[in-house]
Amino acid sequence: MLSLLNKDIFVCPKCKNNLACDCGYKVEIKNNIIQLTDLPNMNINENEDDKYIGYEHIGTYYSGYDGTAVIKDYNKKVAKVIKEEVKAGLLLDLGCGDGLFAIPILMEGVEVIAGDISNNMMILYDKVKKLKLDSSLLTLVRMNAYDMPIKDNAVDAIIANGMLHLNSNPEKIIKEIYWVLKPKGKFIYFDDRPGKDNINEEKFDNRDYNDRLEFHYRYFKYLKALNIEPKRYSWRFNRDEICDKLFTYSYEKKLDIPPKVEKATFYEGFYKRMKGKGFSDQAGVTDEVHKMIFNKVDKEMIEKYGKDYKDAVLTYYTNEEFIKVFTK
Repeated sequence: MLSLLNKDIFVCPKCKNNLACDCGYKVEIKNNIIQLTDLPNMNINENEDDKYIGYEHIGTYYSGYDGTAVIKDYNKKVAKVIKEEVKAGLLLDLGCGDGLFAIPILMEGVEVIAGDISNNMMILYDKVKKLKLDSSLLTLVRMNAYDMPIKDNAVDAIIANGMLHLNSNPEKIIKEIYWVLKPKGKFIYFDDRPGKDNINEEKFDNRDYNDRLEFHYRYFKYLKALNIEPKRYSWRFNRDEICDKLFTYSYEKKLDIPPKVEKATFYEGFYKRMKGKGFSDQAGVTDEVHKMIFNKVDKEMIEKYGKDYKDAVLTYYTNEEFIKVFTK
């Protein structure tokens, strides 16, 4: 699990020398996670630069983890495509969260550094044990994406799925990605920005489910009345434009994944995550205020739609069409 700790990969987050330095930074290991930053889990102070939304307060609410370790076929197929790109190299999963892609990539025999600012989100070790995977291929690191504790030219490929938009300066992070990649190293990404979901739900009658999304509107209406605005940073940044300035060339790879019909209840797809403050918009909302407003909206939704309103079903296709690869 800590196979890379003693290899020439990481640097001290304080002095930027080898981890065996004498600058005074003490490298700790908590729950199999190497602690290579002492920054807070979230920085949403408007008076500071390089803000970011960490998911420490969200933890398992993000994906509704229930202690099982079922890997979706879609994620397995994406992992196979990534394996084709990485081959026998070392991959960094930046903003790895609960291992949505790190775990199936491990299943392909790829060595992975799983990095995140949140300890609570990194429940990968539990999944590795349940799936009886080779833990020597995985190294968990709590790290700062703006200033990664990894040597330049150290890794063969990087993915950063669903995390760049949670930062106020994604261009700085992409530059970090560039520097830690080896020559000809690859930055692999999916078009995963908010509002870019490609689920073709217009093909199905999801009016009941969409009506229930009124919950979101009501929740933030009441927050706004308390002068609390949703936290949103780089939801519309031009990632290709930033990457084109840095990388030598790029190409797209179609994912040979046939569309598949999926279903999710409002409870599973929205309510449970919202209740756990599992959306980035909810960063900065105190537990006390959240509980008060959530319960108020829940009561209003029951009055309008009935006590079973959470049973409304969303039907959709999952068909991510491509990945894009930028080569250093």
